[in-house]
Amino acid sequence: VWVYSFANGTAQRLSHEGPASDPAWSRDGREVGYSAIGEADSGSAKLFRRAADATGSAELLVSSDADLWQMAFVPGDREIVCLSGNDLFRFRIGSDSQPLPLLQTTAFESQPAVSPDGRWLAYLSNETGTREVYVRSYPDMGPPTVVSVGGGNYPAWPADGTELFYWGHGQLIVAALRQGKDRTEVVGRTELFPTAPFQQSINRNYDVRPNGREFVMVRGAQGVRAVVRLGALAGESP
Repeated sequence: VWVYSFANGTAQRLSHEGPASDPAWSRDGREVGYSAIGEADSGSAKLFRRAADATGSAELLVSSDADLWQMAFVPGDREIVCLSGNDLFRFRIGSDSQPLPLLQTTAFESQPAVSPDGRWLAYLSNETGTREVYVRSYPDMGPPTVVSVGGGNYPAWPADGTELFYWGHGQLIVAALRQGKDRTEVVGRTELFPTAPFQQSINRNYDVRPNGREFVMVRGAQGVRAVVRLGALAGESP
């Protein structure tokens, strides 16, 4: 896991425990969480966090007999949501409490993304036989809303939480949301630009910048960073 500085054009390595993946920013932007397997004989993947400027050492957040992946911080940075097996769990950081199940079904749920206000959880599920993006209220996990249509992947929230981005049908799509007390409603979907030039991965391989109008993506087999600006899309290739 590395952190790239836009200001300096430099990259700094954060993880040293062994094979690592699934980086996630803390809500205050000061730390990065990630999954790391450690040495070959150490067993399951565990969750760590470290200061984004690579000072200090990494802190072990959660250790489990099962593999833990795809961490997402909840506002306040004292709780996380993650994937273990085929289900989603929540953990309270700094406590000895056991993992609290969020979704335990016969389907495969993954890619949790908590809204900026902490009220909603976006995730993937194949419960219909097709991978779709869903949203439920958090943490009570109220009725599900299907955000994507005919397949979706990689949900990501902008800073204001009124929209949800995802990949579907070869396009980056933004869904406009109307949020009620315990359920959110999709009031519109807009295709923004083709995703074919950009790398896909098992996990979300892009991010939304705080203004909700720019994206950081990986383009090409060489892993070249690309920034796509929505305001300049008309007639222009990213």
